[in-house]
Amino acid sequence: SIRRQRQMCIRDSQIENHSWGHQRWFAARSVHVIAQDLLRTSNVIESLTGRRPRWARPPFGIASPPVLAGIERAGLMPCGWTLSARDGVSWQKSHRALASLRSRLRKGNILVMHDAAERGPRAPLVLSFLDELLHDLAERGLQAVTLDTLAASAARAFSP
Repeated sequence: SIRRQRQMCIRDSQIENHSWGHQRWFAARSVHVIAQDLLRTSNVIESLTGRRPRWARPPFGIASPPVLAGIERAGLMPCGWTLSARDGVSWQKSHRALASLRSRLRKGNILVMHDAAERGPRAPLVLSFLDELLHDLAERGLQAVTLDTLAASAARAFSP
């Protein structure tokens, strides 16, 4: 909901671009169509949050040449992930999603979690385990940070 998205922004989260409709054939579309889809999404995110997205994660993680060119044309930077809860698929269960993340959490991971189910009206699964996940991070001395913060940290680590 709009209210929830605004609350996330207030808590120093970043809302980034993942396409308008998360279409299965997104990677097979033309550069122009991909760029227009991402621009439409960025415009809505900016109108809701007051901040223009900087990053785009392709649907299903498929970074075909047209997708990468469309991301660039839309003024975004591509981003993947290192760890997925697979919480967007309809068959996933909360306890399995959390267990999967817990077993592989490491410093520098980019987690992918969804704000909606792949199909149907199911409430976002992440809401059922996010508090536990954040608690686990704290117990391990890890901290959730934005992509911008992670990228800046990585850039500092590799600069002379």
